[in-house]
Amino acid sequence: LHFHLTPPNVEVLAPWLELAAQRIPVFGDAGIKKVISGPITHTPDGGYLMGPAPGLRNYWMCVGSSIGVAQGPGDGRYLAQWMV
Repeated sequence: LHFHLTPPNVEVLAPWLELAAQRIPVFGDAGIKKVISGPITHTPDGGYLMGPAPGLRNYWMCVGSSIGVAQGPGDGRYLAQWMV
């Protein structure tokens, strides 16, 4: 599978940026330098893949977790501990 970036759509982000600026005022003054948009990854069963890739030496996966922002720090820590 090959995924490609999608055209940036700041209008979709605007409500979320406004909420962020209410909570953290500096976001309202900072501006946007660049918007990068891509597909949100999902697996067919809604779970994600984490661990050593079968058949590939020294290749580990942590993929398919949708947006991943919420899980990212915990996933990274767990995966690093698993690797060592």
